[in-house]
Amino acid sequence: YVAGKDCELIYAAPLNYPYGLGGGFWWYHWDGMVDRGIDGKWYTTRFYRQVQELATAIGPPPDSLGAFLPLAVAPEEPAAEPRVRSKYADAAQRGLHWLLASGVFDIATGAVRGAFDRVSVRYAPSDLSSTAQALQVFVKAYGRLRDAGCLHAARRAAEFLAGRQYSGRDRSGAGSLTEPGRHRAETLANARAVEALLDFYFATGEEKYFEVSERAAEWLLGVMQNPDGSFQAAYDMKAKSFVDGARDDWQHCRAFAHARLAGTLFKVWEAVKETEPRYREAALRVLEWARTLQNFNGSFKGH
Repeated sequence: YVAGKDCELIYAAPLNYPYGLGGGFWWYHWDGMVDRGIDGKWYTTRFYRQVQELATAIGPPPDSLGAFLPLAVAPEEPAAEPRVRSKYADAAQRGLHWLLASGVFDIATGAVRGAFDRVSVRYAPSDLSSTAQALQVFVKAYGRLRDAGCLHAARRAAEFLAGRQYSGRDRSGAGSLTEPGRHRAETLANARAVEALLDFYFATGEEKYFEVSERAAEWLLGVMQNPDGSFQAAYDMKAKSFVDGARDDWQHCRAFAHARLAGTLFKVWEAVKETEPRYREAALRVLEWARTLQNFNGSFKGH
């Protein structure tokens, strides 16, 4: 069985493990699996549609198992109408092609550059955040398209992130992921990288990337989180000190950044089978601190 928050993740799950018996769905809530109609009754249309799409994605089952997948829709409900490819899917496909072919993603190193300037014909430097976000795109694209090129791109990006893990003498930096060409680790960039590596781990089951993400998460908890639940912006190994983040706009987006950090910690908590409550507790402390930044009208201080 493969656990995930949504059905999209199951498409990329390695259901063809040696000696594997198959795969299954798991939702947090019943209403995530079935639809509730306007009449208030529960319908299983969505569930059967997802089962059908999964069966199509992984190919037909062996003849000996055919009896276990007899249903495309619930017996008491009409079959769902076939999906029509939308303009948004076409736009996503074109964007994915550009991302893979433009040079913004360097397949040789696995790094993703932040942007491409058409006027100066120059690429922005590669960074953890851009690579992490592209990795998540590659994982989702592979899950939907089952394209080997997307999986290869995802693995190269995951290898790049894993290769940025600090292993020097400074114990305060141990486990963190450092920015290319710099002696520092940024909190938000590490959080994004942890999320992306966990997505790749969920999709492939490759333990190496879970271990990298867990070490980075340990660094976030053990070094970067303050007693009040908030986080330091970054740590500089060369100066052996914390960075205030003023030059990186951390102070102006701290509510957003801390909310993202909480999401990362919750994902780590999910990845460790919920056996490490300290990740959940740390995430709740972050959220409680972020609430102190909320104004009376609902907005947050800063941006």
